[in-house]
Amino acid sequence: MIDTATFIGALLGGVVGWQVGCFLFHWFVKNQARREGQETWPVMGAAIGLIAGAVLLPLDWKLYIVAGGVLLLAVVRPLTNLLNQRRQVRVQSNSARENQVSQRSNLESQIRDVDAEVEHHLAAGLPETGPVVTRSKEKLNLLQKDLQSVLAQSGDLHDPQPIHQSTMTSVNRSVPAANRALWARYPYRIPVIGLLYSRLELCWLTWRIARNQRAMRFTRVANYLNRAIEIQPRSRLFLLDRGSALITGNRFSEAITDYTRVIGFAPQDTHAYQGRSEAYRLDGQLDKAVVDATKAIEIAPQSALAFCRRAWAHMHLEKPDEARVDFDTAIKLDRFCLPAFQGRATLLESLEEYDNAIADIYHGIWLDPQDAKLLVWRSRLHLKNNQIDEAIDDAKLAIEIDPNCKSGHNLLAQLYEKVERFDVAIPVVTQLVRLSDDDAERRKHLLQRARLYESLSQDEHALSDCQDAMKLATEDESKEIEKTIVNRIQSRIPDVQFVEGKDDASTNYKGEAT
Repeated sequence: MIDTATFIGALLGGVVGWQVGCFLFHWFVKNQARREGQETWPVMGAAIGLIAGAVLLPLDWKLYIVAGGVLLLAVVRPLTNLLNQRRQVRVQSNSARENQVSQRSNLESQIRDVDAEVEHHLAAGLPETGPVVTRSKEKLNLLQKDLQSVLAQSGDLHDPQPIHQSTMTSVNRSVPAANRALWARYPYRIPVIGLLYSRLELCWLTWRIARNQRAMRFTRVANYLNRAIEIQPRSRLFLLDRGSALITGNRFSEAITDYTRVIGFAPQDTHAYQGRSEAYRLDGQLDKAVVDATKAIEIAPQSALAFCRRAWAHMHLEKPDEARVDFDTAIKLDRFCLPAFQGRATLLESLEEYDNAIADIYHGIWLDPQDAKLLVWRSRLHLKNNQIDEAIDDAKLAIEIDPNCKSGHNLLAQLYEKVERFDVAIPVVTQLVRLSDDDAERRKHLLQRARLYESLSQDEHALSDCQDAMKLATEDESKEIEKTIVNRIQSRIPDVQFVEGKDDASTNYKGEAT
């Protein structure tokens, strides 16, 4: 038998092991530990705490820690999950009721408006069977059907099945359904072991998600998130992360679904509204994007990013004044908000206010000096502002920061051609040939270099590039560009002979370039 002192000691030992494990695991995973907080990580921390305590403490305390840790894992976590899910169901039920009241009020208002419209048409002498009155009556019938449906759901007409009854049934069990489904996959089916395994798997999944997010491998991120959401279907952070990954993969409708799920059980989550606003904007549903961004601002009026979301939606709706006000507000709220400066620079560029746009990009580069794309952007703005020297300097600096920056090489070659510095443009285009991803892109840059060689009267190199470009052209593609360059060289130097399709381009050139 275990006396009272031993039992209290076991509990205290378990708590100590729990806290030590939490501290060690938070230190190990850093940012990812803070992401999940007390939802997932403490269970993994408890396991580490048990091991640490068993190694560091005397024999008697090892037994206390093991007993206390097992007790906490077996009792406290399921009870905590139960209480959390009950609270979430209450919030979700209240939110659903509020939505129904809002829908009912909106439908009743629309019915009154349409009814008044019908009376107005009849008073104006329009025939009751005419197309105008008929359309209004059809609209009125549809609105009345929608109202009947809302009233039925709210229980005002009859007593339907209570909202979330099936959810409450599953919540009333001490073990979540997702964990029970997980335990069924393993032969032991012992609740404590199954729960511990599911939590350990969640920790491993979150660690893999973080690593792949840093490596920009979003397909793997989505796969890991799918598995994590199977285990924790109501995890706000997992759903938000998957929504972001789906947006990156241009799967906007699926992202909207995930954000809507979060809003269903967390109606005051500003991140969910911001994410759904972005998904709506990219999906072309601009009015809905503005509505969600406005809701996010109402929830978090100090969120600079929420103002940025609404500003981008206003830009796509061709409302530059509203977009500018939102970007200005975002920058006032957060002077370090890079998306706000980038967004306002985009707006100013579209309004041809190049000096102000350059000033915003300067600030963006100050916030992120290692972003080569910002330097390329500023170089392009300098070019539009006829500041060629500054544009060349920025393009060269972008290439120094990122030697594989194709947009920087493209712009620098364009600038050198503009000032007729063909000799220094050739090495830049040569680098573009090396960086080309496919034959079509490589062919384009070979022809660009051939024209540069032709401008320098280096006809042998020009013909060689034309030969290589022809070999990369598909059967359906026209070779008129190569033939045009060859014809120009032949008109200048009649002794030049070019045979299409030879493997060795040097054999196709005879005579000397002048």
